[in-house]
Amino acid sequence: TNHAPATLTRSGDTSWALADISFTSAPAAWGAGNYPAAVTMFEQRLIFANVPSNPQTVWMSKNGAKTDFTTGTSDDDSIAVTVFTDRMAVILHLMTTKLITALTYGAEMTIEGSSDAALTPTNIQIRTATSHGCSFVKPFKIGSEIFFTQRSKQKLRNMAYDYAIDNYVATDITELSDHIAGTGFKEFAYAQEPYSLIWGCRVDGDMVSCAYNKAQGIQGWSRHVTNGDVESMATIPYGAEDQVWLAVERTINGSTKRYIEYFDSGINTDAAYVGTDATGKATWTGLTHLEGMTVDIVADGVVMPQQTVTSGSLTLPRTAKAVEIGLHYDST
Repeated sequence: TNHAPATLTRSGDTSWALADISFTSAPAAWGAGNYPAAVTMFEQRLIFANVPSNPQTVWMSKNGAKTDFTTGTSDDDSIAVTVFTDRMAVILHLMTTKLITALTYGAEMTIEGSSDAALTPTNIQIRTATSHGCSFVKPFKIGSEIFFTQRSKQKLRNMAYDYAIDNYVATDITELSDHIAGTGFKEFAYAQEPYSLIWGCRVDGDMVSCAYNKAQGIQGWSRHVTNGDVESMATIPYGAEDQVWLAVERTINGSTKRYIEYFDSGINTDAAYVGTDATGKATWTGLTHLEGMTVDIVADGVVMPQQTVTSGSLTLPRTAKAVEIGLHYDST
């Protein structure tokens, strides 16, 4: 809310630019310290909400002109609408499926055009879908379902339309594993390929996952503990999979540092170093990020005795052409 809406442009791996958006007829309510904190896109409109002075108002740009907020009564004109409910309705997040969902602190609201017609300034209806209330944790989508963390951060719910009752429901998918949130969820990322896994990090730094496939009735939680705290996570399409990336705070040799790491199904240790040498060697360097730590070692596919990294290196009992060296974790 302290910063004007901006666009982040990437023109290369190390070339990024952040620039404030130049609006046509920007809403009068916006200004210094009073900018929107929620954003999405729907039917070629750029949509904002959660301005401190108007926490229940949603602003939509003109259709096909995402920076133009000129109001009017034509079908493609900008739209401004305020969400009213009997519960506290600060709009924390905006999500879109076949309609707009405004996730508030007290309820989940839908915004759409009436009678399956397009959303316009003169055709708009707002309904309370469910009344659980969400937290500041960013929601995500799987298919047509919206997943959000309940206000206490202890429950993850999936909001979907139930044709049997002709209404929305928000099922608690942590109900059978109510311990899994620990002191609370902090962030989620969804990896659709290859296994449909929901990944989450908790306030205490532990990482969790949920194998989720609604069509096959699959829903199973796991906890993943590493030497350190997972601070943030994201998934990035990479070949035939959605690769999971983490920001992990680790204390190595008494020094606390933040590491950017990614999952690799062929790796069996954490914060791993993977190296090759065509002729083979016994001493391997480049291990300063594991300094002072007792590490697992796999050399040419064979598990070797653990060692402690000293001066950023270690020496194997024999030469090897390929090694994996990293932090141990226990599997159940």
